[in-house]
Amino acid sequence: MEFISSPGYIYCSFGGKHESVPTKDNCDLRVYYAKTKELSSYYTELKKYISHEEKIRAEKFHYEDDRETYVTCHALLRLILAAYINTAPLEIRFETGINNKPGIQNNLIYFNIAHSRNEFAIAVCNNFHVGIDIESIHQDIDIFSVAKSFFSSKECDFIFKSDKADKDRFFLLWTQKEALLKAIGTGLIDNIKELDLSGQDNIMNKSLFDNSFSDIASNGHYIDSMRISDFYLSLAIPIKASVNLVHLIPDNITSYLL
Repeated sequence: MEFISSPGYIYCSFGGKHESVPTKDNCDLRVYYAKTKELSSYYTELKKYISHEEKIRAEKFHYEDDRETYVTCHALLRLILAAYINTAPLEIRFETGINNKPGIQNNLIYFNIAHSRNEFAIAVCNNFHVGIDIESIHQDIDIFSVAKSFFSSKECDFIFKSDKADKDRFFLLWTQKEALLKAIGTGLIDNIKELDLSGQDNIMNKSLFDNSFSDIASNGHYIDSMRISDFYLSLAIPIKASVNLVHLIPDNITSYLL
């Protein structure tokens, strides 16, 4: 399935635009996603595929839903990556690379994960860094206050331009902004309101990222988004590429289980 949004890619560049659109023909870019409860029948089995350190982190979650999503997401990350690099899931050793981006020791495969309370997503690519974010639209938050603190005036105009579907527009922009920052590897930045994604083409100053800015961001990024059920999912990548979107359900995760 093609990962297609409406109206399509949002383009973000830093200091200028490309004269031509970079593409990659031999790219293997996949996004796996699921609602945690869809896989609850495999939860006991999936707990076997997280590390001791991950089990300790999981136990620190106050809510059981958060704990179950964390375990399910991280177990499937290990299982999926193990299939890519032909190793045992628990033998995978994660490391922190450029700009605190996650990686696998001695393997050039790129990945990123995101999860909220009841859903998660995993992006995997063989060519370039990716950033992904996922958010449920049913979160009980004051979107007006959050938008005023973290979004530009143009973005706020976009979110609140009518009385209908403002939560949709809020979480669309929120996931796009999070995905972009994760793709670059900076995490939340102090001047995030200046990271304006209100247009189809967005140009920003490199100084937004201070010393955290690197060549990862220098050529701009393409951000694609879609609403699936009651959540938004956004993916940021440095080139235009087709994405294989995989809905993880019991029928297709059995192939990853040993």
